[in-house]
Amino acid sequence: MLVKIDTLTAAELYVLAGAAGVSYIFGLPEREQLALTEPDCAVKALDGLIEKGILTKEGKLTRAAFFMTEMLKQYQESKEYVRFNNVMCAFLPDDEERVIVLTEIGPGKVYTFDYLEKREVYLSLISKVSFLMREPREKDRSFLTKPMNPGEKAEVRAMDLDEKEILAVETFRFAAVQSLTDPGFQTTNLYFTKGEDFICIDPLNDRYEWISLYIMNNRIYDALHINFRAGRAMV
Repeated sequence: MLVKIDTLTAAELYVLAGAAGVSYIFGLPEREQLALTEPDCAVKALDGLIEKGILTKEGKLTRAAFFMTEMLKQYQESKEYVRFNNVMCAFLPDDEERVIVLTEIGPGKVYTFDYLEKREVYLSLISKVSFLMREPREKDRSFLTKPMNPGEKAEVRAMDLDEKEILAVETFRFAAVQSLTDPGFQTTNLYFTKGEDFICIDPLNDRYEWISLYIMNNRIYDALHINFRAGRAMV
């Protein structure tokens, strides 16, 4: 199954999801929120899908629309996701090589929705985050991670991260049956550089550390469920 359609709005995705009985898409604004900001968004979405040829003029599903609705259903049924900046990946229980990818092109507005090999996701990530392309230094081979001392931590906290190139990696795992005692869990790591050195911040646990390029790549592979040795052979 390979589906690639040009950008879709959040409302268009919800119209397609509705055909599969899906009322919420993880990573998108809720339908009610969309309706509050744009009351006629559903009508515009239907017209947009017809104009793009995804639905027929009568509003019926085309073959492409059918695949999209199936993907949306699988996407929402996933119990585990990873987000790299604006790219959300849903893992599939029966496919170890591919993920379903929701990419935010315009903030809260426009998205792409694809079925991609994990290798494609990783290579795309490298092309967009320049510090992932750096050559390993000897220093990167001599240590894995090192906690920051209070002075280093204070210095990093004073940095304006809006001026930095950042890779945010978030993982979301949900319990098979969610409850107050087992809602699942989330992790967040922010990666960026200070000079030639790499930094990782875990804002949920207030952890600041120096990290080697080797371990940073290892963590990205882990987040995508790619074997590290196999991942190194991809580039």
